[in-house]
Amino acid sequence: MADRLYCALNGTTLRDLDARIHLLDVEELAPAVRTVTASRSGGLHLLRRQREQLSLRVRFLIEEYDIAARHQLLHLVAAWAEAGGVLTLHEDGKRVLRVVCTQYPTMSTLNWLETLSLVFTAFSCPYWEDAAETSFLMPNTSDAPSKLLAVPGDAPETPLNLLIRNIGDTAITTLTISAAGKISFQGLTLAPGAAIRIHHNAGVFAAEMVSDDSTVSILPYRTPDSADDLLLRPGVLNEIRVEASAAAFVSGRCKGRYC
Repeated sequence: MADRLYCALNGTTLRDLDARIHLLDVEELAPAVRTVTASRSGGLHLLRRQREQLSLRVRFLIEEYDIAARHQLLHLVAAWAEAGGVLTLHEDGKRVLRVVCTQYPTMSTLNWLETLSLVFTAFSCPYWEDAAETSFLMPNTSDAPSKLLAVPGDAPETPLNLLIRNIGDTAITTLTISAAGKISFQGLTLAPGAAIRIHHNAGVFAAEMVSDDSTVSILPYRTPDSADDLLLRPGVLNEIRVEASAAAFVSGRCKGRYC
């Protein structure tokens, strides 16, 4: 039996635990919503509406008829789920949630083909990121150094990832990127054809100089007055400006975050 879906907790899938464990479905449960109302003149007024949690039910099958072996595999699944962590629902990592296990499976002794399930609940903001990325291109910063970008979502902010490639004839020595905040780098030696990759590793800002044979962090070249991160505000037009000492090609992407 081949699994048609992908679901990994901290990089490990159920099938990685044992080939007899098969993922059947990942169901997103309806989120709980809490409302706050107040009685005023003219009727009842809605003051606030907040989504309480986002939970997922992971359904799976243990293809093993021996009772003792089935129980061993079930304990293996429970140990896999117990610590929680980062749950990835697409192989390309586009849907990521930080979760804890809030319901463990129960198993019948006689029905060895029954469907079992785990429930995970997301515990940190954002509860989830949109699988579809919002992307843009700036073919030449010398001609147009800025771009307006609308980001979906309702979270307070979403991180911006960039790939900046030197398309000029000389090295890029200074670089300034402005979004909601501004980050500047000085003393760089980005050769023609090389690139700078700005991304987020487990939510932590990272900036690297990438060439054919090496990858080097450029965070030591960040100026003291730079912001800590590049963040965009959903629901408004964000101006993204990239200024470099030589012509550069810029591609950017971000995911909508939802609370």
